[in-house]
Amino acid sequence: MRKLFLLMSVFVCLSANAQKVAADSNFIIPFNYSYKAWGLVAGISQGSNTYFELGFYKMAGSMSRCAFGSGAGAVSLSVEYNPFGKVAGAGITAWSSAATVLMLGANAGAYSNFDRTQGYVRPMIGIGGVVFSLSYGRNIYFVNDPENRMGGLNTNMVSVKYYISCREKRGALPESGAYN
Repeated sequence: MRKLFLLMSVFVCLSANAQKVAADSNFIIPFNYSYKAWGLVAGISQGSNTYFELGFYKMAGSMSRCAFGSGAGAVSLSVEYNPFGKVAGAGITAWSSAATVLMLGANAGAYSNFDRTQGYVRPMIGIGGVVFSLSYGRNIYFVNDPENRMGGLNTNMVSVKYYISCREKRGALPESGAYN
């Protein structure tokens, strides 16, 4: 638990420094704008087992300096690995972040211990979602019989993820408020 707290602290510190500030002092951030971004996602998940995650994400949304005026939707493709239980997985995740606080999403994929494969679906809820996220997820396995299920898997898990933007495009928000 101390390791998870330490890693969460590191991710929070990194996300606080992730805002890009222009060197020009005349640079003004618009009140409302839309954006599209893609980049890398890195994370750690903890349940009864620890998993490390690395992948690619694509995000689109609108930002506002008004309280609770921002939102984003994203999709990621990533791999997870449990080095202690020698279990690897791949999955696709879709999530939406509303008001820069609440994040809802779902993940589907499969885990393998290189002998057996186990498919799953994971609904998620959490906070964050643009630079970093802290979420809770419950894996629903396609084989629910515990005797036939592969070992080294989590049922309940807490995940911390950090989104590293490789390319970001900002634009004016249309009058309708829709994403560009």
